[in-house]
Amino acid sequence: MLTPLIGPEDLQLRWIPVALLSESSLPKAAAILQAGDSLAAFEDNEQNYGMRDDGPGGGITPAKQVLDQTLLDLAANLGLLQEQNISVVPVTVLRATDGKGLMFQGVPPGKTLQRILAIVQ
Repeated sequence: MLTPLIGPEDLQLRWIPVALLSESSLPKAAAILQAGDSLAAFEDNEQNYGMRDDGPGGGITPAKQVLDQTLLDLAANLGLLQEQNISVVPVTVLRATDGKGLMFQGVPPGKTLQRILAIVQ
């Protein structure tokens, strides 16, 4: 949803991977982090991921081996969410034009995202 807004709205994204949604989350996040081109791996996951009747599925092929450092990195990222009692992803943190911070959890419905972005530009 944000991709079309990156160029024309000069939006910058900082993506922090976590292993939270399903059993495949950890090896998929690891596959992205361990890829030679993490951005391409992330885009592959986003383009091929979806919700099915049995839950989330598709996306990048899970890593067959998860490196120790990757496990530490993913645990630290999840720890950030847990410290803030956040249990829903995505989490979006923005700074409004007045300097105040805003945070929302989940995917905003309908045109809510455009209204949110209007106060941060």
